[in-house]
Amino acid sequence: MEHTGEKPPHIAIVPTPGMGHLIPLVELANRLVLHHHFFVTFIITTDGSPMKPQKSILEALPDAISSIFLPPVSFDDLPEDVKIETRIGLSLKRSLHSLRDTFKVLVESTRLVALVVDVFGMDAFDVAEEFNVPFYILFTTNAMVVSLSFYLPELDESFSCEYRDMPEPLKLLGCVPVHGIDLPDPMQHRKNEAYKRLLFCAKRYSLAAGILVNSFIDLEPGVFKALKEGREGKPQVFFVGPLIHSSSDGGVDESKSECLRVKVDDNNGLVGHKDIANYARGLIEGQEGKLLKNKMKELKDAAEKALSIDGFSTKSLAEVAQLLQRHNK
Repeated sequence: MEHTGEKPPHIAIVPTPGMGHLIPLVELANRLVLHHHFFVTFIITTDGSPMKPQKSILEALPDAISSIFLPPVSFDDLPEDVKIETRIGLSLKRSLHSLRDTFKVLVESTRLVALVVDVFGMDAFDVAEEFNVPFYILFTTNAMVVSLSFYLPELDESFSCEYRDMPEPLKLLGCVPVHGIDLPDPMQHRKNEAYKRLLFCAKRYSLAAGILVNSFIDLEPGVFKALKEGREGKPQVFFVGPLIHSSSDGGVDESKSECLRVKVDDNNGLVGHKDIANYARGLIEGQEGKLLKNKMKELKDAAEKALSIDGFSTKSLAEVAQLLQRHNK
């Protein structure tokens, strides 16, 4: 399909179910529209569940961002105890026919330059390939998950046991060692469909034209260096985060949360209220609290710097935009 040079670049974004997938992709779309003059269409899959929260977010976006809701798919054949990762993957897999029809219309009516999905959206790759549209993945988590995902196919072939039973911690490039028991829940039961879905996606990540990561260099410097140096056979990785709701002045949202790590009673495995109170008091008044506050401020400042006009994440997203703008001219 030929396009005139007057048509602006257009991106299709297909989030799999979950607000944790939708919101970072919405923030990505906002930046591409506001700073790089793209048009964006969200293509939403659904299983018939109420979509009011998603619609509220999508309807509040700029006019350059539109949305299309695909016909709902049925999960009536699935067992009640099916894991959420399986449902997420199947919501897209069972919507592929509708997705292809929608994609065909976008290809014919716009200058479509990319399809962007989240980590569970790998079934959409075949649709993008059919229409010769570059395929990008946004990791809505962090770069350590990217490193783990790249390594997962090799890990699957190297061990026959459950990962929680591995004798030694897993050593990922640029990351701290990780015990098998601390790996994500879908990786803890290798015979489950959720793990098979995760492995299927991990094996296809290398097919992407590029991978965007919701992180920034100062948060994960070691992983960034490892991903840049170990690119053989892997797509280019772009740090474009943090992708979060911004305050009205464009800075990083002031809202934040802290995690309390309190010593557990060895006798009953419970945390007493006195232990929590003492630890909270220590965070507020003690040296550990001061160190935590200083570290949080450092990361907050680093995040704001990454998103500034000359920040690394801003420049990284601009590089992605330039790559996309060259496509299909």
